Amino acid sequence: MSSPAFRHCGLTVSDIDRSLEFWHDALGLELVARQSQERGYIEVITQEPGAHVHQAHLRFPGSDDFIELLQYVAPQGEQRRVLPRDPGGGHVAVTCADLPMLLARLEAAGGQRFADPVALDRGVNAGALVVYLRDPDEHIVELVQPPARVG
Repeated sequence: MSSPAFRHCGLTVSDIDRSLEFWHDALGLELVARQSQERGYIEVITQEPGAHVHQAHLRFPGSDDFIELLQYVAPQGEQRRVLPRDPGGGHVAVTCADLPMLLARLEAAGGQRFADPVALDRGVNAGALVVYLRDPDEHIVELVQPPARVG
């Protein structure tokens, strides 16, 4: 039996086109596919009667790691703001080479930072520059700029 491997992370969004401006245009993920699913298997696996979903599959450059954006046309859900401390919450962490530049692009696309970037002074990521922000649908995104390598 083979070991499990990461496949993708799914994020429910209110407007797939607006979310693509954030995740594709600003963050730079590659749009691999767009599709819609209505009833059938999507209704069965989600247990949402009458499910109708618009989907976009985005790949991190140079990898097989994906973000799947899902907009429920029916039934529509409710916007909720989850805090980092809330069970059931989570965040997507992204490594980048120029955190200030990427943060500015994401804010221009509707992202909202929690606070200014912080240089970590201890722990396994000591020396990294880190910031949390929310995408237009309140998903938490962590940007991490690793410390410069010496030598």
